[in-house]
Amino acid sequence: MFSQDDLDRLIDAMRANQVAALTVEDGGETLHLKLAPVAADSTPAPMPTPAPLDHTPVKSPAIGQFVARGADDGLAALEAASQISQGDILGYIAQGHTRLPVTAPATGGLASDVPDAGTIFGYGDVVFELEVSL
Repeated sequence: MFSQDDLDRLIDAMRANQVAALTVEDGGETLHLKLAPVAADSTPAPMPTPAPLDHTPVKSPAIGQFVARGADDGLAALEAASQISQGDILGYIAQGHTRLPVTAPATGGLASDVPDAGTIFGYGDVVFELEVSL
């Protein structure tokens, strides 16, 4: 004869191994166990979490006044949230008649506003912020 503990262990093992029916014979006794099918989990799968973003500063290469990309260089003007590729020219720092390009150090989205033309930056000042996926 099967004890209640034996039955509980058999049922737990059936559930753990996804067995719906089991027949056990022991010393002339036969036990037939049949479990009702388990309903499919109706809980929606969790949404994948987006990749974390890193704010990467784009720094001024020199002291001077900011000149926006697209002002007179034939490139498209930038707007907030523009997608940027590594090495893209984002604007210029002008020192008299000389212009030094402000280039993107990584691929990402523009996370800051475009500075006003004529804004003065020092060497290493942050001109833009990029959102870069980690």
